[in-house]
Amino acid sequence: LEFRRVLFRSVNTATNVGALTVFLPAGAVLLGLGAAMALCNISGSLIGARLAIGRGSGFVRRVFLVVVAALVASLLWKVLHHP
Repeated sequence: LEFRRVLFRSVNTATNVGALTVFLPAGAVLLGLGAAMALCNISGSLIGARLAIGRGSGFVRRVFLVVVAALVASLLWKVLHHP
């Protein structure tokens, strides 16, 4: 299991570095937006982990179901009202 995790992370890092190698010289990378997204991702992960540990699996399950229901409703709305 640990080997697979290391392998997947290595492949992911390699593809990210490859993409930056191609797109950065072309000026197609928005570094400010990427930095803001990284900060939001880190803070959301920390908040989510603390909430999950503090409130337990029942809370995580309810949040997950609400998010999935919202995504399904959004998709249905788009399909039915934007032909």
